[in-house]
Amino acid sequence: MKTGTKQNFPYFQVSERALSPAEIVLNNEFDGIIAMLADKRSIPALINLLDDDESYIRWIAAESLVRIGRRSMFPLLRSIENGRQFVFPAKPFYVLQSLMNRREKKEMNHLLLCLEKTESPTEIY
Repeated sequence: MKTGTKQNFPYFQVSERALSPAEIVLNNEFDGIIAMLADKRSIPALINLLDDDESYIRWIAAESLVRIGRRSMFPLLRSIENGRQFVFPAKPFYVLQSLMNRREKKEMNHLLLCLEKTESPTEIY
């Protein structure tokens, strides 16, 4: 699979063709947006955007949290611990899966399974 960025974020995954010029430009724009948002001060806002109505906004928020790194994992876990329920749980699941190490995934398996198996409206990844 080819992807459109050096960081290997799958904005457009293409199997047997090169990216079109328009896709390359869009990939670069997405990468720039994520780079601007990937600041620890934006973590609370990004967590809220994981439930945005627009799938591309949820996707950008999730990728930004992943790019921020483990500093974003604990506020996300705290929001879940405090009773936050996500309408679109696939994005918090993706963020946590991306940031947790093997031991943490084992210890938090119940939470991850709950997020993974929660019914939600159809979501585009």
